[in-house]
Amino acid sequence: MKKIISTLLVAFITIGAFAQKCKFDIDKKDAFTGKQTKGISAVLNKSWMVGFNRSDNAYTVGLLMEFPGAKRDVLSKGDTLMLALDGASPIVLTALENSSPTARVVDNYGGILSSYHVQYAISPEQMKVLAQKKCTAARVYFGATYFSLDVPEKNGQRVIEAANCITQ
Repeated sequence: MKKIISTLLVAFITIGAFAQKCKFDIDKKDAFTGKQTKGISAVLNKSWMVGFNRSDNAYTVGLLMEFPGAKRDVLSKGDTLMLALDGASPIVLTALENSSPTARVVDNYGGILSSYHVQYAISPEQMKVLAQKKCTAARVYFGATYFSLDVPEKNGQRVIEAANCITQ
């Protein structure tokens, strides 16, 4: 009996040691529909952040981008976000709605920053791939033009962790 208890104790301690602690930015239940909504974010670089959202079993990806200057480009519904993955084909996501920039004056920057916040559709299968493969680069399309960035290795690992949290 002591041997069984000891074995179970070791198993629970091992599972607890490897269990990922997820700190969600959003974790709430809708009072009217009863749907559980969760959201967690990860930084891609200094001026781009990605957020993973789940409402019941539907997933979306939010992208927050900041650019110096007063931008006027509109990101249109259907424009794409590509995420390059280490050892896998890139994931291509489609914008769910139009996004216009919001400009603001930043004192410590000494100028204007333009921000975009875009929501993209993502399938559960694509989320599972993001939870396994490190994101190495991102490219967002504004019609025919695009902006790209490399994702530092530590931030790519954080993307994996956030994707794992949202798929649990």
